[in-house]
Amino acid sequence: MVTLIARGAMALALVPLGVSWPATPAALAATTASGPLVVAGFTPSNQGTVTVVGTTDNVAAKPISVRALPVALALSADGKTAYVLGYGNDETGGGGSLTLVHTVTRTVGGIVKFPWLAAGMAVPSIGSTVYVLSAFNASTMPVGTPVDLVPVNTATDAVGKAIKVPSSAGESSLAVTPDGAVVYVLRQDARGIAQNVVAVGTATGTTVLLKFAATAMAVAPDGKLAYLLGDMAVMPLATADQSLGKPISTGGFVPVALAISPNGQSVYVAGTPSPGLSAGQPLVDDLFVVNATQARIVKTVALGSYPEMPNWAVAVAPDGKYVYVLGYGDRSASPGVVVTVDAATGAVSKPVHVGPGSDEIAVAPNGGVYVLEAGATPSSGHPSAGGVVPVNTVAGTTAKPIPMPAYAQLLAAPGQTAIWS
Repeated sequence: MVTLIARGAMALALVPLGVSWPATPAALAATTASGPLVVAGFTPSNQGTVTVVGTTDNVAAKPISVRALPVALALSADGKTAYVLGYGNDETGGGGSLTLVHTVTRTVGGIVKFPWLAAGMAVPSIGSTVYVLSAFNASTMPVGTPVDLVPVNTATDAVGKAIKVPSSAGESSLAVTPDGAVVYVLRQDARGIAQNVVAVGTATGTTVLLKFAATAMAVAPDGKLAYLLGDMAVMPLATADQSLGKPISTGGFVPVALAISPNGQSVYVAGTPSPGLSAGQPLVDDLFVVNATQARIVKTVALGSYPEMPNWAVAVAPDGKYVYVLGYGDRSASPGVVVTVDAATGAVSKPVHVGPGSDEIAVAPNGGVYVLEAGATPSSGHPSAGGVVPVNTVAGTTAKPIPMPAYAQLLAAPGQTAIWS
């Protein structure tokens, strides 16, 4: 499965940046029912950590130390390799790095260093290449200066030729086709406003500036179509020629996160109501179901009224039967809520409430649902210890959190990428 999760004003499959799901049948078959989860964070002494969590016994192994402070985390489809993109590549904290962690042996593999800070990475489900994007530095780079997208061969640690990509004055996030043929860079300016998406042909090094400003994006399992979230609309995109389809309107709702079913037939989009939608009336958050063949919304599911939780993430069960929607507010203090939707009937389960800082959700290959609870951040600025919370979506309850380091920030299941923003 290929999923991107991130935080912030954008939603990438993703993101606000949101969530996408999954990759290819071959990649899915490579996973095992006991595939692990991985969590990345850092210690009070600024040492990066990666923790492997078993999903058969819900037990966390001893944290693995990595030198860099994690800004993105990915887990391979077979669950055996974690990729950690970090700030800092040496004792001085300079530059960036990509670290491979072997989840079976719990050891650090190759470490690839970059002379610049890394902004994000894209991990195709096929092959051994990871694409890393350099960050725009407003203090040293004029606005409009291109940034580098570099391929890294994770089998040899070799760094390929950089591809120049038009930058923005703000953050960027990435999406990628399963075969790695096209990497999409979603850009935003210094105010957090989305800018046009850049499609990068990795074989030719060519770039195409799409005439669409997207806040989130997901690529279908077969890689032929992608879906972008924009201003009150979902935009289909043909990945072969980067042609945009007809926008699918979400009415008065702002689409904030999306996920694609394992068979690629349905696109699930979480939407929050525009403040002016119905003055004086309870505002209900919705899940829109887009039929990929018909390119239209075929079902609208009311999730409930959660005005204190404007942010959402979406994940789909490996068998496609259920959609899990995580709502959350201010990540340092506000609690979150998990709503389960039956994909066939649209029936909504009783919401499951989770603790402060619960802004990432993952579904294990065995169907287990987990939420990363980073813990509350008091006025001192030091968060309390958080944990990975198993969610029983049938009973509507949560199990005892699996303890994590206090600064745990990123959670990934096999085939999934999480991005710090």
